[in-house]
Amino acid sequence: MSSSVTGDTANPDARGKVSLVGATGLPEDRISLFAKPGCLNSFSEMPSSSSVRAVAEVREATGQEPFKVFTAYSVLGFSIPSGKVESVANIYRQLLVEKGVGSLRLEGSIGNMILRAGRSQALDDLYLYSPAGLVEIDPKSVVSSLPAQTYEVFPEQAGLVQLLESGALTMNRSGEYIVQKKMRFPAGLAGAHQVKFLVLRGVPLPDGHPGHSCVTVEDQTLGSKFEPCR
Repeated sequence: MSSSVTGDTANPDARGKVSLVGATGLPEDRISLFAKPGCLNSFSEMPSSSSVRAVAEVREATGQEPFKVFTAYSVLGFSIPSGKVESVANIYRQLLVEKGVGSLRLEGSIGNMILRAGRSQALDDLYLYSPAGLVEIDPKSVVSSLPAQTYEVFPEQAGLVQLLESGALTMNRSGEYIVQKKMRFPAGLAGAHQVKFLVLRGVPLPDGHPGHSCVTVEDQTLGSKFEPCR
């Protein structure tokens, strides 16, 4: 997970007009950015209908056939021109143990094991979803459609950890995140990353968007623009 992001924070009016993407590790003259907004079809296996559509979009945008197409669900890096994929799963293989009560005896190496006692913790989830953690990137090294900036709030579970440490969030025994003061929702809280938020009375509605997460607002006079929790 990177700690830099391209220009949506700096220029929200550009959203939907240009492709908000960036790349590092290659000279600027070796990188081409699509003029179209939005993302390509995501895919994690080939052949598939999504991979065919993605390749077709690349072909249409560049006017030539892609030299090589890579696919993997969790990727740490690619090698050119061999096409070798370095998978995060192969390097950071982890064992997840969930246990609410009683005792547990562990023997042998447990260096890559996450142990949860009861409810899920944001820090545990961070390393579950992003085994390599955060990687700091100099915004000046990013070749992008708009100037790259450092995150105000990290995305997904990294942002939840950051907000818990700052005191903007606390967590109750049910695993809900309690909004204690003005804050911004972390980006990317969709799918498996979604959580539940409770905005206390007297606290302003957070900025940003909660993704698929649901939000309960104690002060109904504010009028919640978010999906309520059921």
